[in-house]
Amino acid sequence: MNMKWKITMMGSFTLRVRGKEINLGATMGKQIASIFAYLILHRDRAVAKEQLIEIFWPDSRNPLNALKFAIFRLRKALEELPGAGGPDWIQTVRGGYRLNPAADFELDIAQLDKIALRADGGDAKALAALVQGEFLADLEDSWIAEERERQWQKILNTTDKIAEELEQNELYPQALNLYKTLLAVEPFNDQVNYLMLRVMIRQRQYNEAIHYYKQVAAAFQKEYGIEFLGKSQALIYFISVENGETVTLDELVSSLNEEISEPLAFFCDRPVFQKLYQARVREIQRSRDSFYMMMLELESQEGSQPENDQLEYLSRVLESELRSSDIFCRISKSQYAVMMNLRRKEDGDIAAQRIRTRFHKRYPSDQAKLGYHVCEIQPMPMPAAA
Repeated sequence: MNMKWKITMMGSFTLRVRGKEINLGATMGKQIASIFAYLILHRDRAVAKEQLIEIFWPDSRNPLNALKFAIFRLRKALEELPGAGGPDWIQTVRGGYRLNPAADFELDIAQLDKIALRADGGDAKALAALVQGEFLADLEDSWIAEERERQWQKILNTTDKIAEELEQNELYPQALNLYKTLLAVEPFNDQVNYLMLRVMIRQRQYNEAIHYYKQVAAAFQKEYGIEFLGKSQALIYFISVENGETVTLDELVSSLNEEISEPLAFFCDRPVFQKLYQARVREIQRSRDSFYMMMLELESQEGSQPENDQLEYLSRVLESELRSSDIFCRISKSQYAVMMNLRRKEDGDIAAQRIRTRFHKRYPSDQAKLGYHVCEIQPMPMPAAA
């Protein structure tokens, strides 16, 4: 290993050496590059053969031979790269393989880990420079999808901490540069759009903030066919109210009676949901109306907790697919509850199937599983006479 490498994993999987930039996926082949990336990610330890087989050859009839041949190809590919020592990079150890601990190279995600530990405002420029795109954007494997979300969440958490220091010190250009870099990767991320709007508002650029939000919301509506919701919308609503004109009672009643172009289901927090539920129970006791409760539960692969983007999308699907008279609430990390006025339970099953179909168009069942239960809301028993 006679020349130091610079390896990038955020964005395309690339090697920079001797002034050249080499796409490792294109040079090695995607599977070999994915194996190399996995060994780099776990560079602090040996990786068992069984673990590699489970990830890369779960259905192979002869996975051990496939693994050995892949390691041979990886070593050969490394040997042919400029500035490499070939087989020195990959060591065979008892029961598995590992990246040579003596390998001297620069790695972007290692630098990201250091920045995440400090989360200092002075790291804003360095963090922005690291975010070249999604983790291993040009490779696709099940392990990559999971790690991609983990790395992105690390970036968002670090950005949150850095943002507060930048904005308190009124370093708005540095903050905006960082936010714009992240939005180039994920333009509809509510958390980063919220930070963008917050910077504008702190500079009293209210009209610019409203215009920016409308552009993002319109693009999201065009892309997904549903409304862009979240902290960004709440912030824009707040400044719109703060800067709005006073009205008379008649004007207020008139505006409240105006038709809503796209009536959506009502989302609320759990205390409000509980009060509305109790009101429904009392209504059942007084009338013949039938109300039903639907419970939706989302699970990711192998029963793990769902990812944030899956939950956000499910919330938007619920808001657009349910009727304007329906009420829904998020009651845990992975569960939503819905109250519906229905004639029969089967109508609730139909609504749930419609929601599942819409959700699984974006997230197939092998990525996330959406289950549901429907039951009728029963009136509370009358207290016994004394």
